Amino acid sequence: MHSRKPWLALNKLIQIYINRDEIFLALLCSLESLRLNCKQNEIFERARSLTEQFKIRFPDRLLEDRITVSVIMPTNRESLEIKEAVQSVLNQTFQDFELIVVNDGGPREIQNTVESFRSNKIRYFRLDHRAGPGAARNQGILEALGKYLAYLDDDDVYYPHHLETLVGLLKESQSKFGYTNMVKIIGSLNQGRFKPNRTDTVWDVPFDRGTMVSRAYMGTNTVLHEKGILEEIGLFNEKLFPGEDEDLWIRCAARYDFKHISQCTSEYRRKDDNSVRLHVLDCAFNGLLYRKYYAFSRGQIAFIKCFLAQNDEKQADALYQGIKKQYSHSFKTVFVVEQVIKIARHFNDKVFLKQLAHDYRHLSAGHSK
Repeated sequence: MHSRKPWLALNKLIQIYINRDEIFLALLCSLESLRLNCKQNEIFERARSLTEQFKIRFPDRLLEDRITVSVIMPTNRESLEIKEAVQSVLNQTFQDFELIVVNDGGPREIQNTVESFRSNKIRYFRLDHRAGPGAARNQGILEALGKYLAYLDDDDVYYPHHLETLVGLLKESQSKFGYTNMVKIIGSLNQGRFKPNRTDTVWDVPFDRGTMVSRAYMGTNTVLHEKGILEEIGLFNEKLFPGEDEDLWIRCAARYDFKHISQCTSEYRRKDDNSVRLHVLDCAFNGLLYRKYYAFSRGQIAFIKCFLAQNDEKQADALYQGIKKQYSHSFKTVFVVEQVIKIARHFNDKVFLKQLAHDYRHLSAGHSK
């Protein structure tokens, strides 16, 4: 019904998300609606209000580093799979770590499963109510004693050299964020245990900011980063699911270069009750929205278009100068540079247009910076 005016469908979603207290998704819909049609004064004011309402949570404090790595595992179910996940962490060749298991409002029997390992490397916490994987990981972060943070979902596994590989990568490169490859295994549960059927894909993509806002290519299980960067970046977005992990990685990439090592060190196990499979449409839609949000300077390009439509050159220019200042570290893709070129032409910014034209030709030729 709205195929020729897609912003109308987005406008309906704004109120739906507001009613669900999903402010971030409401904001994303409003900004994409304005990018498609900037002459919507009511949506413009709604977007500005939502921008003020939405705030990423930052840690009040992070605990002092006492060990090298804290592995954070959110869970909300009692199953044999979590035993495999926990055992894969305990089997690491690099042993200066702790495993923080956060029960996200699930059954109390999970604690019995965790304690059955009788390991002093495991610390267990429980949230009183279901808050989502972002909130559970955040709780783990606030309790973490490691210099570095790693993550593992309760139905996936590390290979034994996972932590050793990543710690070595960050120390050798003196980087703050690194990731490895991950293999996706398709399978099913047989009496509570994962039975692999076939190998689907191996995620093996070098770091590139432009690619990050085009598609997902980095698994949560593959990541290791310094805990301290979250004081600048903020924590996981607790109002976003699915996609809260990729959202954080994109925010990190806006500040830091990532180091990638082409070694497969973990398994992502896909089955019928996998959270991504159960929420496949939400995952695709949310991903499309938040990637555009960061690609288009967190909504600033949409706001510039609206101010120009209202002949408010002063406000538009102020935002434009901010985009120019951050451009060298921005998420450059063909569709982003095209949008910035239109704005730069409006301001007759010949020097910047020359740089944009060079980047556009480079990206159009199939290369990325």
